[in-house]
Parts: sequence; C-alpha cells; structure tokens
Amino acid sequence: KGAAVLLGLAAMALLAYVATQPETGQTVRNGQFDIYHCLDGMAVFRCVGGFTIGLLAYRLRQTAWLMQLLRRDSVCFGLFALLLVGMAVPLPDLLLYPLLPLLVLSLYAAQGRALAFFSWAPFYRLGIYSYAIYLLHAHFHVVHGQLEKHLPRFMPETAANLVACIVVYGAVLGAAVFSYHYIEQPGRRWLRQRTAEAE
Repeated sequence: KGAAVLLGLAAMALLAYVATQPETGQTVRNGQFDIYHCLDGMAVFRCVGGFTIGLLAYRLRQTAWLMQLLRRDSVCFGLFALLLVGMAVPLPDLLLYPLLPLLVLSLYAAQGRALAFFSWAPFYRLGIYSYAIYLLHAHFHVVHGQLEKHLPRFMPETAANLVACIVVYGAVLGAAVFSYHYIEQPGRRWLRQRTAEAE
C-alpha cells in the first residue's frame, strides 16, 4: 500500500509539473493537458502520469469501502455533474483530473438508476466511437477556426460560433463512425485472424 501511495503522489506531481509548464511547441493549447506534440517530452510525461493513475485506479477497485461508496447513484451522478460544471466554467485541468478515475470506478460499480442512465444506447455508442473521436478530433481544429473566422460575415457572432461547433462536432462524429466501421473493426478482425493463424 505504501508503494502505491508513493507512486500515486509521484504521478500527480508529474502531472502537476506538466500542467504548470508554459505553452511551447504548438500554436493552440486548449487546457493544461492539451498537448499533442513531443518536442519537449511533456506529452510523454502526461501519458506516463495518466497511465500510472489508471493502474492505481484499477487496484483501488479492490478496496471494498471505497467501491461501496462509489456505487451509490448520488455519488455517480454527483461526480458526473462536477465534471460537467468544471469543464463549463472552466476549471483548470489539474483540478478536474482526480475526478476522472473516481468516475470510471463509480461507473464500473454503478447499479440502479446510474447504471440504467449511463447504459443508455447513445452513451454506449459514443463510448464505442470514443477512441476514433480521440484520434481524429485534433485534425478539425483548423476547420473550426476557419468557420469561426468567416461565418460572422453572414450571421451574428454568437450564431456563427454555434454553427461552427455543430458542423465540426458533426464532422468529427461522422469521421469517427466511418473510421470505426471501416478501419478499426476490420483491423481488429484482421489482427485476430493473423494471431489465430500464428498459433
């Protein structure tokens, strides 16, 4: 347990270091952990810290009293609401980060209303497409910026921003759906087939 605590503190210290470093190497940084280049090692540090937190969260699922607390509907919905509010305000990434593994564990243990709500088909489908969304979304930053720049010529700025978001989010989701069904799934089947043949 002592080693796990020390490892968790080291991971959070690493993430705090990344979050407090100035923007370098990329033109846009929408948040403390929005780093997608590897020019100074910050993206690698962020990944190592996050991976370590994930391993520790997996270990925490064996803590009975914590899982009893996290499986409550009120806790699950409360963590979800705190994250939504924190992102809307927005709060710094470093303050929101600890809520993420807790929410994952809460969803893992969820029962009753929380389980029914988060098992809703649209949420489930978004979860399936989430990896493709994660990989593809950064490529749409330029499109979003160009729409926000040019649309105000034809409509009020508030409407232009809303239209830009709808268009870009729709495009990202469409690209993710296509990628999942025509690249990710066939790729998995091909890898499974090759693995089976090798055995």
